[in-house]
Amino acid sequence: AAAAAKAAREAAEAAVREAEAKAKRMEEEAAAEAAKASKASVDVFAAAAETFGAPTPEPTPEPVKAMTPTPITGGKAAPKTRGERRAELVEATNRVKEELKTATDTKSVEERKARLLARLERNESLEVAVEVALIDKDPQLVTEVLQQTSNVVAASEALAALYRSDENRAAEVLMGLDAARGAEYLRLMVDQLNDADAASALVGAEEPGRVVAVAQFLLPYGARSVLYKGKELLALVAATSPEAAKTIYAGLEYTEQVSILRRLVLGLGQRPGSEDKEEGALSRTALVDAAAFGASKPDFDTAASLLSGMDAKKATEVLHRFRTRGVKSGSEKWQRRQDAVEEVQKVLSAKNASLAADVAGLLAKKKK
Repeated sequence: AAAAAKAAREAAEAAVREAEAKAKRMEEEAAAEAAKASKASVDVFAAAAETFGAPTPEPTPEPVKAMTPTPITGGKAAPKTRGERRAELVEATNRVKEELKTATDTKSVEERKARLLARLERNESLEVAVEVALIDKDPQLVTEVLQQTSNVVAASEALAALYRSDENRAAEVLMGLDAARGAEYLRLMVDQLNDADAASALVGAEEPGRVVAVAQFLLPYGARSVLYKGKELLALVAATSPEAAKTIYAGLEYTEQVSILRRLVLGLGQRPGSEDKEEGALSRTALVDAAAFGASKPDFDTAASLLSGMDAKKATEVLHRFRTRGVKSGSEKWQRRQDAVEEVQKVLSAKNASLAADVAGLLAKKKK
């Protein structure tokens, strides 16, 4: 009996010890889990503290690529004088006025948009320009129409005609169009429509030489007068038709030619701003789609290509104005321009050695 009692007592003690050990293990596991959870919470808080207030990175825009060139059909159009083009617009105006006498008044935006798109599909480019300039003066509407139409040749002719009817409205529409599509319209004006005058005038309207007061524009661009697009358009034209780009550039005024050259060789974007290299200054030089248009990367090749379409005297004048005007002789900005001119001359020499030699000779005679 005594042995049985002893065995029972020992079994009970063993059970107690096992229960205590199990309880201790459970406590240790719970403590470990608590410590792990606490550490994770601290890590999350630390990570949040490190990134608190940091700017959210914005996705880099895809580079703008030129449209696939529209095939030239029927050859290049015969040249027309300014008088002939004006006469065509007068005739189109008369046709539109006659139509309006019997046409049903269309009020909704969608109805007006459909009418303009249908006109373009019927190659009634001049009638579209007349409606936009004289009747339907909604710039956003015509921008959408020229952006969406599949008849790019007709749209190009309509934009050129709109320039002759209302230059400010045409410049505003071109500013609102996708850059690649706008550039294709400019290329077609030269390569198919034989209307380089309109193409040059439109590119010039996107550079500071012909910028008009913001009050004259209806679209809400904000600081429209400091938003440039001529260089971007011309670079895209040059990507598909270097000769068309040269022709357009040669038709610009000196002020516009220098502005485009400056932005090409200094890598400035659509809001050129300051050329100073002080901390923070460069942030003002290429704010609008800088990555998309390759801003901050000097493009000496395109600059030299455009100059190669001019005679030596005019090319020299563009380079001389760029290297001397608006800068103090001997300053860092001045030196940067001198270096840029030398780089352009090197590339120009590889493209047209004779022209480059003539330009170098003429530049040497001019005072820096």
